[in-house]
Amino acid sequence: MKPPFSFRESITERAMARLWKAGAHRLPGLMTRDGRRLSVLYPGRPASGPGPDFRDALLEEAQGRLIKGDVELHLEPQGWREHGHQGDRRYRSVVLHVVLWPATGAQDPLRAEAQIPTVALYPLIDALERQAQRPPSTVARASDIGDFLDRAGEARFRRKGRAYLRRLRGEKPEEVLYQGLMGVLGYGGDRSPFLNLAYRLPLSYLKRLVTGVSPGERLAHLEALFLGAAGLRGHAGPSLAALADALEAEAVVDGRAWLGGPTRPANAPWRRLLGMAGLLDRHWDQGLLEGLRALVDRGSVAHLVQGLMVSGRLGPALIGRGRAGDMAVNVVLPFFWSWGRMRGCPGLAIETLALFRLYPSLQENQLTREMRRLLPVPSSLPMSARRQQGLVHLYKGLGNGQG
Repeated sequence: MKPPFSFRESITERAMARLWKAGAHRLPGLMTRDGRRLSVLYPGRPASGPGPDFRDALLEEAQGRLIKGDVELHLEPQGWREHGHQGDRRYRSVVLHVVLWPATGAQDPLRAEAQIPTVALYPLIDALERQAQRPPSTVARASDIGDFLDRAGEARFRRKGRAYLRRLRGEKPEEVLYQGLMGVLGYGGDRSPFLNLAYRLPLSYLKRLVTGVSPGERLAHLEALFLGAAGLRGHAGPSLAALADALEAEAVVDGRAWLGGPTRPANAPWRRLLGMAGLLDRHWDQGLLEGLRALVDRGSVAHLVQGLMVSGRLGPALIGRGRAGDMAVNVVLPFFWSWGRMRGCPGLAIETLALFRLYPSLQENQLTREMRRLLPVPSSLPMSARRQQGLVHLYKGLGNGQG
């Protein structure tokens, strides 16, 4: 079988990334420029945006110490400085610099204080090409992998539930639920500003600000308060911006913080905030906690998803089916599992776990795609939300036992 690549061809950094992902990281004899031997237990997942080439790699030193962080690839060591990484905070988590050609000068181009290990692949060319010609390993039976992922998914569910249980013993339950939902809305790099806004614009404060407002006007007030506090009133339109001014909705989050990752216009953070306003308005009279509890009590995945979706007035949904599913699986079900345990309602805990087991597959993401490749998961294996959560649990447990 012809190797899928060869170092003896003209190599680009993109080709190096394919080499690293395809098996270069498994080569014996990886040694840093200062003579340290390294084993790469996990090469990291390929990054899709600005920053290091591979995220969350796991390394092991000869003494057994584990190191978790990112990996950056260049053809030559000086690529680090030529690309301006030395002053870029996105590269502070890099724990391994992989180059094709070893350094020829006396000094590495990395910052001396960073002490980032650098390994060169060129001396290992022959071993790499021999490895490329080996037949693939036997794949485990799909049923065994499915059972394994089911167990890992439930371990993640219970871990999340126990985390909520600890918080519920000292915090207001509805605020914990509200913060959890805001955190899930903060995808694409926006999780931190979403959570910051939830802490600085708590649900109890929103309730005071909207007290006395008629039901027909309440949604507009909530939307204006969210966008004003988020520093995003420029996206509000004239009427909502004027209402935000009238309500003296001062920004508690810098509008420049909403620059996480690239998203489609329909998924812009200001639209997600409008979605949260719509969800709160829908459950305002009975309260967010009781409103979502009623959805869980119906024992239907379809009703739960529908109750979390928020339609847009003129365009795409503000909270669509995919994001509603993420909110249900990652927040609502583990929250009410812990709520049932704390309140002595075993039936609620049993019902939420049953719904979790029944939940169909969610949207794929970088972590689930990467773990499906690493295990590897047969394409014939049916996927569910529980099994996807198992993939995430395994990924997050690399090197630290966390799920």
